[in-house]
Amino acid sequence: MAKLKDITREDMLRAITECDELGREAFLSKYGFKPGKRFFIKHNRRTYDSKAIVGVAAGLAPNEFSGGAATIGPVCRRTEFKLEERSG
Repeated sequence: MAKLKDITREDMLRAITECDELGREAFLSKYGFKPGKRFFIKHNRRTYDSKAIVGVAAGLAPNEFSGGAATIGPVCRRTEFKLEERSG
């Protein structure tokens, strides 16, 4: 998981920008991620699938790391993004 520790705010912003440019469905499809269920990244009043954004920022495939607060939370705190948890 060394790659997750190397993610910068700029890496996160690049992934978010690409998601905005491609659209959510195309972005998820391009990198093989599934839509988020519980954790989402908030940025500029928009919501993003947390595992997909972090994965793309790190250059990792979905099967190379687990999502969730224990993995995604530290990355978001370090790069100053808000992680939002949804129930349901």
